[in-house]
Amino acid sequence: LRLCGMFNELRQNLINLGEANVDAVMSGYTHLQPSEPITFGHYCAGVLNALERDYERIQNAWKALNICPLGGGSMGSTTFMINRDRTSALLGFDEPMQNSIDCTASRDYCLEIIGTMSVASCTLSRFAYDLYMWSTPEYGYVEVDDSVAGCSSIMPQKKNALTLECCKGKAAHMEAFFVSVFSSLKNIPFTHCRDSSTEAMRFVWTALQEFEADLALLNVTIKTLTLKKERMLQAAVQNYCTVTELANYLVRHDGISFRSAHGVVAMLVGYMQEHNKLANEITVDDINPICELLLGKKTSLTDDLIREALDPTRNAMSKKTIGGSNSEEVTRQLNRLQTNLDRDNLTLESRVGQVKGAKEELERQVAEAIA
Repeated sequence: LRLCGMFNELRQNLINLGEANVDAVMSGYTHLQPSEPITFGHYCAGVLNALERDYERIQNAWKALNICPLGGGSMGSTTFMINRDRTSALLGFDEPMQNSIDCTASRDYCLEIIGTMSVASCTLSRFAYDLYMWSTPEYGYVEVDDSVAGCSSIMPQKKNALTLECCKGKAAHMEAFFVSVFSSLKNIPFTHCRDSSTEAMRFVWTALQEFEADLALLNVTIKTLTLKKERMLQAAVQNYCTVTELANYLVRHDGISFRSAHGVVAMLVGYMQEHNKLANEITVDDINPICELLLGKKTSLTDDLIREALDPTRNAMSKKTIGGSNSEEVTRQLNRLQTNLDRDNLTLESRVGQVKGAKEELERQVAEAIA
């Protein structure tokens, strides 16, 4: 439950970061190459959707965890007529396990918990990798705070994003913990044995502690992250991430197929790069020779229309369909994510209250019995 709380704190911090940057235009990337203009808020919403699914898997594991094995005995139950419903309730469980063999044989809930956290760690690692890459001087999109960075012992200019490195590494540990538990549980008898009760459980607590550290490191990193918005926008202006929209403009204004427009723009980009020119330097004089070569006619685009197509801010804000990068649409996405997070927090609060209430009732009844 504590880990669920930390996970939801991470989701909240990322929502806050996204809301503050729905207008921070940057290049989107595929294959680590500039693709199309987006906003940093749009990127945050994308990661948040994945984290929402990760959290759903984690919180669903509670159902298999929170059933009570007390009363299963060594594996065959007991001849004493105990009230397992009552003892289950007093310990904060949802219900007693319904078979005494299952009480002592099963550890699948541990495998499920570590499995769901391994999947979540993979998402967190990919997110950390993006921030790690964007914090390098070659990108310069974000800067981690001094409190989560380290300097080289020999190179004084270095500002190493240490927390992000740790988060990426911890995903590998989580995978290893899952494989270890899985390997220990397979091909053993379905009853009590040391394989299941000791060897399989050897790294369960370590896995939970590693996941806790992962969340703690990312929470402090996100809360103290600085965005370099001007640098992000300037890169999007120059790095050709806008030329897909230029192809769209050729389709709209010249009435050609996108396949033909794609060919024109691909050759155009090659020409501009060969002549050491940037995307924002494209003019109609650059396009026309290629159009004549490939299409047998000149384009009807003007320099004003070309500048309009290549404006990354206009480009990002023009994508208003569901899931798009328009600031109002991203705000809608983030509002939905906030609503779902609030719902998940209420469920978590109820579970915490259930355990706390059961503990208080148990202590009250023990005190009465002693008195």
